[in-house]
Amino acid sequence: MTWQELESKVICKLSPAIAECIRNTVPLFHGSLEEIRLRCNRPVALTISGQNIPLEQCCTEEDMQKSLQMLCDHSLYSHAETLREGYICVAEGIRAGVCGRAVLENGRIALLRDIHSICIRLPSRIPTVGQAVYEALDKGGFRESVLVYAPPGLGKTTVLREVAARLANPPHPLRVAVVDTRYELCAGLEDVMMLDILYGYPRNQGMEIAMRTLSPEYIVCDEITSAEDRMALVNCAGSGIRLCASVHAGSLEELLDSPLLKTAPGIFQWYYGLGEGHVGTLTAAGKETQPVR
Repeated sequence: MTWQELESKVICKLSPAIAECIRNTVPLFHGSLEEIRLRCNRPVALTISGQNIPLEQCCTEEDMQKSLQMLCDHSLYSHAETLREGYICVAEGIRAGVCGRAVLENGRIALLRDIHSICIRLPSRIPTVGQAVYEALDKGGFRESVLVYAPPGLGKTTVLREVAARLANPPHPLRVAVVDTRYELCAGLEDVMMLDILYGYPRNQGMEIAMRTLSPEYIVCDEITSAEDRMALVNCAGSGIRLCASVHAGSLEELLDSPLLKTAPGIFQWYYGLGEGHVGTLTAAGKETQPVR
């Protein structure tokens, strides 16, 4: 994302004092801006190329309210549904996570009040991070599926974004459906040739709809969590559709013991584990897992 895009889509939607502080700070550091964090009555913090940087500028209650209103285009009501889910869709591919006081009805979040923390995650395109995964799928004749795993924040979404772009582009363009539940997976992919994007769909419903209506060769989705998500994967695989998905897991051992692989054994032929700096290890699934460097 260029600085001009960042300015027009995000920086201008923050309170003037915070926006000016960010404009003055980012050029002092080498690397790309990855996150902006606002915490009420605490210093604004940036993450630049993995380094967390507290700023001198404090986020006052007034700053928080101004920023929240502008991020929601001055209409909290129109963002009420995603706020209940803990985020705001700021622009194409840019999501702001929010924390506040949850109001429950029948055990479910009905309303979020007193928002006191906002985390704006800025997506990036790093074409090389999906290279190993794409080459493995290419060698298998694009008849295999891959599961990307890592703890939060290490780049699972970035990898899936690049794999989806490679699969849907020449020299061997495939029909690819991407279920972008939280409007961040497809940042920068809007013009990719063979890509169909299901924005805002719940993962399980998006997968089922793509399977029934789009005739995809691959379905790509991020952060499989629920039993419904896992069963949708089983249904898609049973229909001959290949999958690129991600899940939270801190190690290969943790992944192999996860509910996903216990519910859906045999669906994925490759596991791709991420470490710091988008460094990944590709592992062939089977009776004896075999790392591939």
